[in-house]
Amino acid sequence: MENWICNDHVISINYFQQVLQNTDNIQEISSLFSSRSAGVLKGCIGALDGWLVKIICPTNEEVENPGKYFSRKGFYAMNVQVIVDMKKRVLWRFIGEKGSAHDSPVFNESKLGIFMFDHAASFLAKGLYLFGDSAYVLRPY
Repeated sequence: MENWICNDHVISINYFQQVLQNTDNIQEISSLFSSRSAGVLKGCIGALDGWLVKIICPTNEEVENPGKYFSRKGFYAMNVQVIVDMKKRVLWRFIGEKGSAHDSPVFNESKLGIFMFDHAASFLAKGLYLFGDSAYVLRPY
């Protein structure tokens, strides 16, 4: 985690700039989802999912409440939110929530989640959306 997905020097991910503000990238991502799904996923600009990354139980000296890192899957973890494209390239990630946190509120409270909520009407009007599993609250985007 530290050497790859968390390291902005290795992989710089700016979904706002590289995707949401780039019409060509939005078109490419959407076209790939559409073509590989026979048009079912037309308008999809990313697949969103949560990922529980196993960690060693933090100590009381490291964090305020180590129990919050214990996940519903029965191990200590960090909740990482990730958006990928059809080529499985990581377009966005949000790291830092405790393993006990549910995917939907973690995404909703992220900068991207807030942005998507605030601009939902615009995405809906353009027919653009993120695809997530049932862990996420149904939203217009």
